Amino acid sequence: MRLKLVLSLAAIFALSCQQDPSKVQDATSNNVEVLNSLTKEEQKIQIKQLYLMVEKVLVKESDNKIRSKMISNFFLKSKLSDIDKNDVLKKAMIKLELSTEDRKEISLNLTRLKRMDSKK
Repeated sequence: MRLKLVLSLAAIFALSCQQDPSKVQDATSNNVEVLNSLTKEEQKIQIKQLYLMVEKVLVKESDNKIRSKMISNFFLKSKLSDIDKNDVLKKAMIKLELSTEDRKEISLNLTRLKRMDSKK
């Protein structure tokens, strides 16, 4: 009796998972379409613009939480991949010679903000 119940529940669960694609899968497929739509020239322009905005924030703002929020907003608006965005941030931090503590704090705040945005 228990075996039949367990097997039937497993079958129902397996079928329901196959029929209902998750939102995570939809989000990644949309990202792939956006990335494919950018040409190399557009990507270079986007990287340059994002770099200038990030650099400006890092120079003008002194509070790392405010820096993180502003950079996060720039990242959300950008059509670049996450790898490109992180590369831009790293290059800007290296160029401006931010301390290791500032880099860590900004990175942690960005990670938190990204998690909060993904939950919405």
